[in-house]
Amino acid sequence: MLCRKAKSLSLLVCCFPKKFKFSSCSIVGAVREPPDKMLIQRPQGRFAKRPYIRKISGFGTSLIFFFLFFVSQTAVAAPWLQDSGAGLVRLNTQVFRSSSYRDVRGDRVSMPTMTDVRFSFDGEYGLGKRVTLFGRLDWLDHNSINGQTVRGSGFSMTEQASNTQLGDAELGLRIMLGDWGRGVLATELVLGLPSGDSNNKYGLQTGDGEFNALTVVSSGYRFERIPLSFWAYVGFNQRTHGFSDEVRMGGEASWTSWRLTLSFFTHATLPLRNGDPRVQGGLGGLYGNNVQVVWLGGRINMRMTDHFDAMFAVEDGEAQKNVPNKMAYHGGIGYRWGN
Repeated sequence: MLCRKAKSLSLLVCCFPKKFKFSSCSIVGAVREPPDKMLIQRPQGRFAKRPYIRKISGFGTSLIFFFLFFVSQTAVAAPWLQDSGAGLVRLNTQVFRSSSYRDVRGDRVSMPTMTDVRFSFDGEYGLGKRVTLFGRLDWLDHNSINGQTVRGSGFSMTEQASNTQLGDAELGLRIMLGDWGRGVLATELVLGLPSGDSNNKYGLQTGDGEFNALTVVSSGYRFERIPLSFWAYVGFNQRTHGFSDEVRMGGEASWTSWRLTLSFFTHATLPLRNGDPRVQGGLGGLYGNNVQVVWLGGRINMRMTDHFDAMFAVEDGEAQKNVPNKMAYHGGIGYRWGN
């Protein structure tokens, strides 16, 4: 096996045996399988008598892979390709409310009740059979904290405050490394752009104020005779401005029946603790440094038409350090064309 190092972010690009159909050169980006290839094709035996399996288009499954833990600063998508000229757009929202956070030791610390409501716009476009361009913008991020008074005294301990600004943005590529049977291997590069507000005096930031680059390798597989698919990834997030670099990993499994796709996922962030410990990243670790968290969640996606779908998700954090103690709720609608 001959390997050489890519010029960007030290990705290794390898030449694999021909039977795996791997490309011999790639740089960045995870990829999405074209929706037509997401069909549960030619069911055999007892599944052949079930028309809902034959009609599953994979639309909900492929879209649901795109929307992943926006509570973190960088999203990771599944390794499926868009067709050349095809794409999708999504309007998403995230809401959470928290009155405590986990400090560097993982201890729970009380704080004024904070509410975060975030609206984001996401898009994908197939540049070719093996390349997909994607992006995300938090076009409105509203953070607020409740004022607190000493009971019976009228004196304020903390004042009410809020901040509504543009949030951070992301731009990236997905490129297929190869496929075999119903499996796929891909890589992804996501560039984080600091378009949000990172200087709010109350710590109610709408961005982290730093450029970052997340490099991911992911692999997915779709079963042929049952509407089940899964994928997993591992990645490295290179951060700047005193933030610690991070290792990212996670996985997801999805089951599609009729027009519904049910997904369960887990995502973990582990810091290397090589940054500046004085960098806080907002109130209660809103855009925290040295973040450690394992997210567990579920998602349901409903395919309403051939082009539109709706989604709802919920996730909760475990093993938390330097993050708000919260449960986050997500919702969104999407539109797809060209497939």
